[in-house]
Amino acid sequence: MSAPPILLVADAGGASRLVPGSERAGDPPIHALDWSAFDGFVAKSGPLTAIVCETGSGLDARRGMIGILRHAWPTVPLIGLAAGGAAAEGDAQGCDLVLEAPVGADTLRAAVRREGRLLSMTHRHEQAVSALREQSEKLECIVEVLRESTARRDPSETASRVMSRLCAFFGAEFWRLALVAEDPDSPRLDCWEGGRGGAAGKASAADDRQAALVAAGGAPRLAAGAGGGTTLRLPIVSRGRPIGIAEFDSSESDGETRPPDRALEIARALADPLGLIVDTALQFRRLEAQSVTDDLTGLANSRFLRASLGREIKRARRYGQPLSVVFIDLDGFKQINDSHGHLAGSRMLSEFGRVLVESLRETDVVARYGGDEFTVVMPHTASEDALRIAGRLRRTVAERRFLESDGLQARITASFGVASFPSHGETREALIAAADRAMYRVKERGKNGVELAPEPASTDCA
Repeated sequence: MSAPPILLVADAGGASRLVPGSERAGDPPIHALDWSAFDGFVAKSGPLTAIVCETGSGLDARRGMIGILRHAWPTVPLIGLAAGGAAAEGDAQGCDLVLEAPVGADTLRAAVRREGRLLSMTHRHEQAVSALREQSEKLECIVEVLRESTARRDPSETASRVMSRLCAFFGAEFWRLALVAEDPDSPRLDCWEGGRGGAAGKASAADDRQAALVAAGGAPRLAAGAGGGTTLRLPIVSRGRPIGIAEFDSSESDGETRPPDRALEIARALADPLGLIVDTALQFRRLEAQSVTDDLTGLANSRFLRASLGREIKRARRYGQPLSVVFIDLDGFKQINDSHGHLAGSRMLSEFGRVLVESLRETDVVARYGGDEFTVVMPHTASEDALRIAGRLRRTVAERRFLESDGLQARITASFGVASFPSHGETREALIAAADRAMYRVKERGKNGVELAPEPASTDCA
């Protein structure tokens, strides 16, 4: 079977002058063409063994078309023929080889075969190097992603850094991540979005239903994106359970975007590590939350209280800001247990904790100190404001009927002690102790009240 033809392009009537014998049969055949017919011929031609062109203005005028052909046929050599003197440099006008014309047809065929073999070997070598480079990049990406997952425990921070790294790896411009909310009573997705640079923020979850369906679907897939680009959707599954979806948007004009088939192949390889990373970060968050959360009320526990109060004292000292602590003890809680049982008492404590949270600011830290004692840390709050807030809380508690969902209308009161930094103490232990003593003074007076801790007496050493 004859090989595809050699396309010989020259000015009108120049083919026989440049390549004597080109009109005779041979393998591969030589197909001569004028420059005027070149564009139309190429648009509908099949494979070629080589393109042989007379160098000069005709070739210069068609550099764009030649570039398209070289991209489409990377192993088809482009050979220039320079007439009337020594051949130009080997890369003249973008040619692989430049021969001095005239050149015999058989000599041309031999040169074409040699250049074709060389280009084929070069192309295979480049493909092998590209594949090795891609494998290396993929392994490096996985290693970096795994390193990020072990270096940070916060899920949003871990997700932001991992997604930015994957975004750059896929050659995408933007990413979105949607994770199934941990609250079983709130079926929603928590969403983040960002770009290659790493900047990320919370995103709206208007597409929750579609994202959830894709997340449950299993395999990564490509979809048409906005503006003619593509979106790579990568479901995140851990231990056989869908936990979210990652999306990477690429512009159609972005030359760095990986080919769709390669992007899907790599996405499949990264799906399991990404699911493990995200799930591990979520597990860390759950464990950390459990270590600083009171099991009964869901409030912060005394461990978190001390850490938080320590941070707020440092901040108040650095910026000269006020800070107050309120210590609270329920009055007659034992009677609730004796009258209605310990389960009702536990529900009373939980409901009391919810009342505190609902009545205070988001910046206030509400903690169960132990038993029926609670503590509130109030940043940026002077003693007079803390007293006013404590008084309002006291009235709210006294007027409320607790345990109505259990068919009861239990009444209870509470005693409040207030201490402020730095008037009543400059350490967390001193502040809590001062607020505790103020609370006991309320108990001694008859309960159901609010007391401000007295300022420590100064010692005159003069």
